[in-house]
Amino acid sequence: MTPTSLDAIREWLIQQIADLLGAPPEQIDPNQPLERFGIASRDAITLVGDLESWTGLSLSPTLVYEYPTI
Repeated sequence: MTPTSLDAIREWLIQQIADLLGAPPEQIDPNQPLERFGIASRDAITLVGDLESWTGLSLSPTLVYEYPTI
C-alpha cells in the first residue's frame, strides 16, 4: 500500500516503532527524538528500509539521523 498523505506515513512510523518496542502506539510521541525510544542503529536502518519498501521511494539510510523525530 502506498501512503497517500503525511498522516499515513506518521501513523505507519508510529505503529512500526510501537511494534519494535512492544508498546501500544498511544505511547509513541511523534514529537520526541527517536533516540529517546532507545532504537538501536540496526533497527533505525531497518526502519528506513521498511519505509522505503512501503512508500516505493528511494530513501537515505541515514534518514533517521537527519530527521530525528517522526
